[in-house]
Amino acid sequence: MNFHFQFHNRQYFLAITLLASGFLLPSSNAVSAQVVFSQDFSAGGTPATYTGSGANLFDGITTANSANLSWSITSGALQGVRSSATSAGEVSRTTNLATTSGGIYQFTINVISSSVAATSELIFYSGTGFTTANGTEPSGSFHSRFGVNLNATGGYMFRNIDILTNSATTFTGSNNVFFVVNNTGSTFTYTAPNATPETAANDTWDLWVGSTKVFNDQAAATATVAPTDFELLW
Repeated sequence: MNFHFQFHNRQYFLAITLLASGFLLPSSNAVSAQVVFSQDFSAGGTPATYTGSGANLFDGITTANSANLSWSITSGALQGVRSSATSAGEVSRTTNLATTSGGIYQFTINVISSSVAATSELIFYSGTGFTTANGTEPSGSFHSRFGVNLNATGGYMFRNIDILTNSATTFTGSNNVFFVVNNTGSTFTYTAPNATPETAANDTWDLWVGSTKVFNDQAAATATVAPTDFELLW
């Protein structure tokens, strides 16, 4: 999956560029994993160009209040402009991707600026039965999730929301994110961003930022949920 977001928040003055560059179906051999979703917004157009139930389309690029959070396609990116902290928006794939075994989600995030600190300002979910309702997914609907915290100077941290733990590193600028969700029933071996073989235990997730593993073998929120949908909630 290649997708690109850029968010602006006039209250928080937040801008984020997010590129997801591969959505892989895990198998017993990571080399043979199958790409099941790819989108990079390079065709231009409007957000509606990229929504629908077909291959490589989102079911929703939505906002709770378009006056406070609006989406557009700008320079090959999905850009959101947010003027109020009370408005939510999301980009989601709710049509089943048949990734019951889990997935490897890859994207690039770049926080251009932020002037107010916020915990879990962004949440990325992997689960099933998601909607496009611009709100947090209910407990029991997601297999795994993580958050992105912002500070007041443009930095950001990653967060395990389930155990309220932040990454040890505060990141700035553009960084590649590699989110491994394992629901295979056994240990999953994959090639990490640093080109080394790594493993994720069953019903756990790993999170890499660049070549740094920031979370390892984190327990799934709900092990019985199949991770067939995804959502980025702002």
